[in-house]
Formats: sequence, structure tokens, C-alpha cells
Amino acid sequence: MIKINNLKFSYVGNKDFIEIEKFSIDGNGIYSVIGENGSGKTTFFKLICNIIDFKTGEILLFNKNIKKIKDLSRMISYIPQNIYLHHDFPVRDFIKLGRYSRMDLWGNLNSFDEKELDDLLDSLGISHLKNKTCYSLSGGELQLVQLARAIYQGGKILVMDEPFSNIDHKHRKTIVKIIRELKKEKLILISTHDLGISFNISDHLICLKNGRIVEMGDADTISLKLDFIFEAKIEFLKIDGLFYFKEGE
Repeated sequence: MIKINNLKFSYVGNKDFIEIEKFSIDGNGIYSVIGENGSGKTTFFKLICNIIDFKTGEILLFNKNIKKIKDLSRMISYIPQNIYLHHDFPVRDFIKLGRYSRMDLWGNLNSFDEKELDDLLDSLGISHLKNKTCYSLSGGELQLVQLARAIYQGGKILVMDEPFSNIDHKHRKTIVKIIRELKKEKLILISTHDLGISFNISDHLICLKNGRIVEMGDADTISLKLDFIFEAKIEFLKIDGLFYFKEGE
């Protein structure tokens, strides 16, 4: 699904910030990208989604060069870490914009798309939010609405940058449940600083360090590399197949 060859990217005036020689993901599942602040996780996601341009190397989605894909939104959807809304949309209208490319000149979708939207709201348990405005939502509610829009947009790849930050336990559990269902039919890329979540829900972990992918593997394999990845002593327990990470000292 995703292949990267000889990719180099730098911000203006800086040395190469991202440098990936070879990288590929071939199937559905949950892939968590972990690493220190500044390791390049958000930039990595923006490159895969063609939000920022690169001069060297190539990124392929389904064996197609990302720069030559005309309607990328039908292949990949992206939920950014920080959500900026320039207008206080009604929730239903905001989610509806996920299929902007399918709207007619008056901003209408066909009856099938409209029904699919209502069915999605029901399945995610957020129908009660559809007539509210986005500015009135809590952080957790807004994250669910963002996820609904990304799902409605479609595509086989879903990219989520820090989806669990600043939300309460209830909404966190809801999002985890939805993601676990979605992985049956999508490739899901997540970045999070919550190692407990990343280790316990992911099929694979991708480790970024100084803009390079230094490790990739399952939770047991990566658990042996954490001190190197974060340049700090990371303590954890594994009980009944679940990872518990020590916080504090």
C-alpha cells in the first residue's frame, strides 16, 4: 500500500530533516509511529499525505506515485494533531465535507451518500451531535467528529496525528474501539506519545529518531529498543499480554 524510496526532505535553510531509504507497508492493520518530540512524526505523516512537497525520492500509494494521483482524497484521509476551524459548521455539514469532491455545484450529495452519512453517525453513536455546531463540542466530541469525517471521506488509508491528546478516558476508549474495527478494512497510521495505547492496540510500531526510521516491529520486539529510541530508561510491565508503562520518576 505504501512504499518509500530514497526520500529526503528538509525545511528551508535546514539540513535533511527526514531521510528514509526504504520503507513499505503492505497490508491492513494499526501501525503506531513513536519517537521523541521533534523526531519527525508529523512531518512524516504530512509527506505521506502529500501536504508538504519533497524534492528527492518517491512515495508510492498502491504502486502509484503520490505526486501523480489526481484525487488523493479517495485513497487517504488525514486527521491533524491540531484542528483549526475557520467557520462554526454544524456537525453534519462538517462531516459531509469529507466528500467535497463528490458534491455538485450547489454543495449537494446524492441520496445514497446522504443515507450513508446518517448511517455512519448512527454506527459511531454521535447522531445526537449532528445539529450542534463544531465550536460547541468538547475536545473528545470534536475528535470523534473528525474521525467520522475521515471515515466518510473514504479511502483505504487513515492517518491520525495524536488522536488521543487532550481527551478524556471515555472518548479515548470509544476511539480505540472504532480504530480496532476499522483495521479490518483499512491501513491505519497513528502517532501518539501514549506508549500504553500504542503498544496495546498496534499490530506494528514504527520508530522515528532524528527523522530516520530506526526500528519497525511488533510490540515485543520494540519493547527491547525503547531506551535507545527515547534516550532514556523506559520502565514497563507486561501482564496477561498487556503493557503497562511506569510514569513519573
